[in-house]
Amino acid sequence: MSTLTPENDFERFLPRLVAAYDRGLLVPFIGAGMSFDTCPTWSELVAGLMANADANSGEKSAGGNSKSTTDVLESGADRVPADQLVQRANRAIRTLARRSPDALSSALRGVLYPKGKHAVPDKTRALAKLWWPLVLTTNYDDLFTRAYVDARKQDGGPKYPSFADKYGEQRLTVIGREPQDCRRVLSSLDSTGRSILWALHGYMPREEETDALTVEASPSLREQLVIGHEEYRRIAHGSNQYRRAFAEVYRRRSLLFVGAGLRDVYLLDLFAEVQELYGPGPHPHFAMVRKGEADLEFLRTRFNINAIEFEEYADLAGYLDRITASVYQGDNRASAWGFRSETDAESLRIVHASLPESGYGGNEAVVVSAGFSGPLPFVDPALHGVVKGACTAFFAAEDAGTLREDHGVFVHDCARTREQGTCPVAAVIPWVDQWTRDLRLIGDSATKAFEWASRNGFTHLRMPLLGAGKTRPFAARFSLAEIVRAWGRWRRGDRTSAEAALRLTIHIIGLPVLFELTSGRINVPELLASSDLRFWIEVPNGRGDVDREPVFYPEDATLGSIAAAFRLATTEWGVEVEPEPRAGSSLTTPVALEPTQTPQTLREIGVLPGAT
Repeated sequence: MSTLTPENDFERFLPRLVAAYDRGLLVPFIGAGMSFDTCPTWSELVAGLMANADANSGEKSAGGNSKSTTDVLESGADRVPADQLVQRANRAIRTLARRSPDALSSALRGVLYPKGKHAVPDKTRALAKLWWPLVLTTNYDDLFTRAYVDARKQDGGPKYPSFADKYGEQRLTVIGREPQDCRRVLSSLDSTGRSILWALHGYMPREEETDALTVEASPSLREQLVIGHEEYRRIAHGSNQYRRAFAEVYRRRSLLFVGAGLRDVYLLDLFAEVQELYGPGPHPHFAMVRKGEADLEFLRTRFNINAIEFEEYADLAGYLDRITASVYQGDNRASAWGFRSETDAESLRIVHASLPESGYGGNEAVVVSAGFSGPLPFVDPALHGVVKGACTAFFAAEDAGTLREDHGVFVHDCARTREQGTCPVAAVIPWVDQWTRDLRLIGDSATKAFEWASRNGFTHLRMPLLGAGKTRPFAARFSLAEIVRAWGRWRRGDRTSAEAALRLTIHIIGLPVLFELTSGRINVPELLASSDLRFWIEVPNGRGDVDREPVFYPEDATLGSIAAAFRLATTEWGVEVEPEPRAGSSLTTPVALEPTQTPQTLREIGVLPGAT
């Protein structure tokens, strides 16, 4: 029998962590250890607040001597039980709150971000390299949001592919315990919108904005800080909606506690409440804890939390990097999905692979996405190998002028075109102009590609995601959804036997799109079979809250008809759509629901499955 050690514990758990990530189940839970070295520990934070509270009152700190915040932080706070720290914090924040309206915020920010300490720890950067739909945190700081933004602006270095290429711009929303926030968290368990950082105990960023274009955080989060006994008591006994939302996340996901000591009695009581209500959950939880900071047997037997010990917080970066590398490696992961229509034959296949550069058959065609080089269509040079592999008679790929239009599809004027009348390579352009991509054009462009392939006698069409390059203003999953919907519409039409023989293979390479498929968040059969749209409607209810409702509507439904169904006065309301179908379009500002204007349909304003 082998001896269990922290090292082989991690090796045993690593495949389960990766499998949970692939299924969309793994959710990080960030504790104070992830901010260690830049921000103070919990005990140091409390000591710093106490020093601030006592500074102008003439009182002495808990140790019996009056100390400055710097003195307390440099000497380190006494290691006292968490519940006693909460009681001491309660005294400090009551004193600060009664001093002036901004005294508490100012003191907390001063202690949270010591002068001269600005670097984001390596362990936090390692966690932010992966794309996470949901992250939980009890920290107040902005270190994860800063790391999140940086990871999507920079390459991952030689160890990882370019994160910009893999993920594109993924936005992050920081939310708290408000009822509408809890509902948004629960919605994220089944459908993907912006990535969410659920700040359970409030959020206190630096004075300057982290990145207004990428990170969205409500100022009300500063009013949801949980530091002292009074706040802990309030969320323990008065925040039923928050506690139920947390219970649902705890039950339906595998939490990965990183940097959390798991000694907080308030947090353990919350876990215990879920266990008593629901019993043991179907998914195991995991924790990376510093040696000696947790009772591993207690966590495993009572809360189904399987812990991995490490020596120092600096060790966390290596473990998290291993998880990221294993996710990219993708062993034992589903890589292809096949779907059949009214016959037994498979008509649609989605594969996680680049377009091949060789091995094409005589009846295979390729359609790629093109852009503009000036006024003319332009195929990305990265696709030239694919183009040449699909058409051995192709030449002068770099010359944009060799593309000619054929019913909205651009084909190459190559030797095969002149000899046989058909080139197996074509391009579509889901662009409004040289600078502007439009999500609403992807479905139409895909349909034109299907018609072109069928018209020219091809029986197998391959294509990557259309319009999904780096400059797109929307997540790549929407491109996949639009292609699948277009294929479903085209197959449902009156097709000749020759047209019905066409098969489609969609090639995806981005990890987030693969994640959507492996986790079941993209419902391909529904997109193929349904002609209407399933999306979310959010309506402010006048009570400081938002009513959020899932709905089904035909895409030609007008805004006026929807406003009438929701009993909205058209002269008083407007509508905004997320994601924006086109960056910089008029839809970035509210569209008025005026009764005299031409009725606008859902399709016209860019509402798609999964939109809000």
